[in-house]
Amino acid sequence: MHALSVRQLIKVYANGVQALAGIDLDVPRGDFCALLGPNGGGKSTLVRLLLGLLRPASGTIERRPRLRLGYVPQFPAFDRHFPVRLEEMILQGRLRD
Repeated sequence: MHALSVRQLIKVYANGVQALAGIDLDVPRGDFCALLGPNGGGKSTLVRLLLGLLRPASGTIERRPRLRLGYVPQFPAFDRHFPVRLEEMILQGRLRD
């Protein structure tokens, strides 16, 4: 069983822009996956779909039970007054439920 399996995933935004078309992806258990591509290529849209933050127009997303996914969104500017050190930010990825 794969940790993550995606079949024929399509995402169309309300304004009619098709962000993804027919995406197929299998990530075996224990593997890592990197998404590479140009700006506007649909990388963030795919991640948001995998996390359940967006709904696909069609297609399926199957996740292994209790699969934990992490996501650090991009921001146009960093708030330098945010009270956390870099080490603390990195260690947050190790927190358990």
